Amino acid sequence: MPTDVDVLVIGGGISGLATAFGLQRRDARVEVLDAGTRAGGVIGTVHRDGALYETGPNSALDTTPLINELLDQLGIRDERADASAVAATRFIARGGKLIALPMSPGAFLTTPAFTLGAKLRLLREPFVAPAPPDAEESIAAFVRRRLGTELSGVYAGDPEQISVPAAFPRLHALEQKHGSLIKGQIKGARERRQSAEKAKNTAGSFSFRGGMQTLTDALARAVG
Repeated sequence: MPTDVDVLVIGGGISGLATAFGLQRRDARVEVLDAGTRAGGVIGTVHRDGALYETGPNSALDTTPLINELLDQLGIRDERADASAVAATRFIARGGKLIALPMSPGAFLTTPAFTLGAKLRLLREPFVAPAPPDAEESIAAFVRRRLGTELSGVYAGDPEQISVPAAFPRLHALEQKHGSLIKGQIKGARERRQSAEKAKNTAGSFSFRGGMQTLTDALARAVG
């Protein structure tokens, strides 16, 4: 085990690598430990027979100016590839048909993507009491409690095992500060404008010409 370091970072995925990179830029001596054979965690890009495919996430959301700041520091901003504007419309399959996901309150009320029960359940969300501040709740339990069973998302892991405070700190903070996700989104809009940040539902997505592993490889090289 290294003894001449200030910080040991356990896990060489995107979070561990970015943490180590930030600490090093603050002149800390950092060592990153990971059980895998390469850095990057679940992020991985494979090039095979002229094709590129991702073994993990295939894009990221451009929610903050800090992203481009990081890419500039790593020297890979010119590798960034922004998604086409048509990708802003997302679809789900329901009843054998593709249905565009609603992106506004009005569209949500009229969409066939959700049942009437799910829509009424969401309207109740501002009145659902927040969990105790020190509660260790899974994202699955959190969503069921606040939004019901019909709404879900995509995450690289078991939602029954992923901690809301650990993996979704902003979601946890919204509930604790405002008592409601909907109230928090509305009241947080001013804060995002002041910090030049964007909400996830309005932020564009991006990747890299060589795949998402471009980012973790660059971080791993910088960290050493």
